[in-house]
Amino acid sequence: MTETRHHGHHPVEKGRGTLWLVWLIPLVALLMAGWLVYKHYMDKGVDIVVTFDSGKGLESGKTPLLYQGIKVGTVTHVGIDPEDLYRVRATITVDPAAAKYVTRKGTKFIKVEPKVSTTEITGLETILSGVYIDLYPAGRSKQEILEKPEQYTFKGLDHYPPKRYERGLYLTLKSPKASVSLNAPVLYKSFVVGKVIDKRLEHDDVLYTIFIDQRYASLVNSQSKFWKINGVELQANLAGVKVKMDSLATLLAGGIAFETPEGNVTKTPRKLYTLYPSRLDTHLEDDIITVISDKAYNVDPAFSSVMYKGFKVGKIVSLRYDTAKSQTVFKIKLAKKFIHLANEKAWFWIVQPILSIREVKGLDAILTGPYIAFDTLDANAPKKKRFRLHKDPIPKKGKLIHLSAVHAESLKSGTAILYKEIPIGQINKVQLVPGSSKLDIEAVIFDRYTGFLNDSSMFYVNSGVEVDMTLKDVHFKSGSLETLVVGGVEMVTPNPKAPKTKKRFFIYKDYKTFQKARYLKSGGAYYHILMKELGSLSKGSPVLYRKFKAGEVVSYKYLPKKDRIDVLVFIQKGFKSRINASTRFENVSGVELKVDFPKLTLKTGSVESILAGGLRFITPDPKAATVKSGHCFRLFDTSVEKRERYDTFEVWMEETHGIKPGTRLLYRDFPIGKVERLELKNNMVEADVLIEKPYARLLHSDSIVWLKSFKIGLEGVENVGNAVTGPALALTPGRAKDRTASFVLSQNPPPPTYGKTGLRIVVQGDRRSSLDVGSPVYYRQVPIGKVESWVLSEDATHVDFTLFIEPRYAHLVREKAKFYIAGAFGMEVNLMGVKIKTETLKTMISGGIGMAVPDQPGPVVQEGHVFKLFNEPQAAWIAWKPKL
Repeated sequence: MTETRHHGHHPVEKGRGTLWLVWLIPLVALLMAGWLVYKHYMDKGVDIVVTFDSGKGLESGKTPLLYQGIKVGTVTHVGIDPEDLYRVRATITVDPAAAKYVTRKGTKFIKVEPKVSTTEITGLETILSGVYIDLYPAGRSKQEILEKPEQYTFKGLDHYPPKRYERGLYLTLKSPKASVSLNAPVLYKSFVVGKVIDKRLEHDDVLYTIFIDQRYASLVNSQSKFWKINGVELQANLAGVKVKMDSLATLLAGGIAFETPEGNVTKTPRKLYTLYPSRLDTHLEDDIITVISDKAYNVDPAFSSVMYKGFKVGKIVSLRYDTAKSQTVFKIKLAKKFIHLANEKAWFWIVQPILSIREVKGLDAILTGPYIAFDTLDANAPKKKRFRLHKDPIPKKGKLIHLSAVHAESLKSGTAILYKEIPIGQINKVQLVPGSSKLDIEAVIFDRYTGFLNDSSMFYVNSGVEVDMTLKDVHFKSGSLETLVVGGVEMVTPNPKAPKTKKRFFIYKDYKTFQKARYLKSGGAYYHILMKELGSLSKGSPVLYRKFKAGEVVSYKYLPKKDRIDVLVFIQKGFKSRINASTRFENVSGVELKVDFPKLTLKTGSVESILAGGLRFITPDPKAATVKSGHCFRLFDTSVEKRERYDTFEVWMEETHGIKPGTRLLYRDFPIGKVERLELKNNMVEADVLIEKPYARLLHSDSIVWLKSFKIGLEGVENVGNAVTGPALALTPGRAKDRTASFVLSQNPPPPTYGKTGLRIVVQGDRRSSLDVGSPVYYRQVPIGKVESWVLSEDATHVDFTLFIEPRYAHLVREKAKFYIAGAFGMEVNLMGVKIKTETLKTMISGGIGMAVPDQPGPVVQEGHVFKLFNEPQAAWIAWKPKL
């Protein structure tokens, strides 16, 4: 074999330095796979097991675990608990970030679903979202939670535990009965400040745990008193039946209320309080008072009470019959403020209804049942703890008086004498006066009430029910049930400072006769009125002042020498000051018919004055000279009324607008004049208007006369009364010093701020928007002014709004203030409904302007200062809080 060698040529070898790159790709893939496995393991979370009484609403992969509304896990499996077949086992995968805080001993899991009870409504949001599990951590802080040992199996709850980690005050109340339900409200002055969160039985006592919200914890101190609310409280007496009802929750489940006395007390609350059966029990003294009686009087301690001068001041604790002594023993407690009245001078008696021919008393006990009343003759007497129960009240002493009467009516021995419906005395005996048709009645006014009796005192028979029908009205007067049955005598003392010398008085037969005699003796005045004809006037015809009855006609007679009728009138004391030398008396009797073709005027007074006649008077000059009682007036001739009473001015209008002769002229809705006539001149309507002279000073050159008529618009109905009475002229005075007697009618009212003193500034806006005269100006949603006027600028580039700022808010308007349109609104929609956010509801209709002032506000602006009006506020403006 021949070996051929090639000289000068060598084989080429590949380098081995890049072979490691081949292994790089699988290595990276391996690392990525490991990372994904690790990430999957870390993101998977921690599984825990929670058992519930029921699995209703729980769904694998859907039911969330929430903490404060944030999802921290999901139910991944639901099944029967193999250790307790009556419970459901739910596996929950907890997010890794929350796992170390959830898997701790003491963590609570509550299944939240719709729940409606007498005291609460919860879980309504689950109607749409579904059932969820609420997490209740084992502590308030992270450190407190992490100190607890780990736990992965829990027992779930269907309701929140008694003590939640809420900031507030937890108190324990002790009661002999379990009459208040869980979650019942705790009230302070009828305001809910907490609730009952737990109740339990220890020994013979029921212990309630209540929670007071942290905001109200300061209301409780060591002297606070707690009592049970019954939901419905029934009070019945002769005045009526009163039912007091709290909320539906307290009606069904009861409730607890408390009060805290003021004074130097320990601020720190006690650990244990007593829960009293009622508010009255919180004020009762611990000492027991014993009252002995020979009879039980059918008293039921559960409903009876102890009364002092009509006030409920105690309760009957127990009632027993002593067979050895044949006595009934009442054990009672009195309120601390009244315990000192149970002393050696005290007198206890039974109040029970008695209704017979000879005796009627205790009618208030018909509804309430028999009760014990007491009184004392000396509040400072030494205390006493054992008393005898009497049948009647303390025998009263007093001042003897004699009453004269023509008819006995219902008067007899024992009839009560009343003062403002309160018994202050009684009639001892009724007898005939020898040789007279009158009766002599002996009566006594009890010592404690003799101060109400003096020479001005008047008496009348109160028969219980009195009906007085007149042409003007129907009067119905009813006394108490006791006076309705047995009658009574009412005493009235018009002048408390009158002397006390009289010992004999007259009794008027009824309230109407008394009233007439009273006002004739009330210190009024008598005046004479001369007139040509009596007309339909008679004795008792009314004398009116501004349609109020100020007096009446007492008598009348013919004066031959003067050929006049002299009418004597009485004016009551309250109206006597309204009569002076300028007073005019006019006849308003019957019907006045005035014919002025083609117009016919029918003028009438009241029904009473139509049939019985009547007079009225006016006093145009309150500063005129005074006149004495007995002064003589002449019946006023109305033909001179216009000249002496009115001034005139003219109003020009394009059309009548329903104005006619007799149309009223109003100032602040008060009539001060009327339209006398209308006339057409130069295609304009001229109205001659009469204005009462005292009001002519309102006719300034810048005053506005405007049309007040019935209107219906988007903002509502205006001037409803004018729909019946027709349109009227209204006068708004200006501020100018010069006056005028000619005006042009404005169809729209001036702005409410017209003529008022205040700060007026101008804001310039791009458009009018929904703003109008009267639109409010707000600062922090408080109205501080109004839009007084608006006008298009001279160059038509913007709208100038004149704003009126109330004087008390003028200092708020600073040089750097920002003004914006406040009419916009937004909406929020949630499960509970739709919520509209706006400055006020009024701004949605009529618009409004808001003002914001920066923290560096600048000086107070002067009258006429100009601002720019922005279409909407900037977010930063809302946060400004300058101290102005």
